[in-house]
Amino acid sequence: MIFSLEARPSHPRARDAIDPLALARRAERTRLYGLAAAIGSTMA
Repeated sequence: MIFSLEARPSHPRARDAIDPLALARRAERTRLYGLAAAIGSTMA
């Protein structure tokens, strides 16, 4: 793995006190992983 990035929700629905799903939305994380092939490996 070369890098990883993590993002938390920043949209208004994640902060809406009357939205019943706001707590679940605040707990969400989106992750992006940058991968590199191993030297000498072959892809089928």
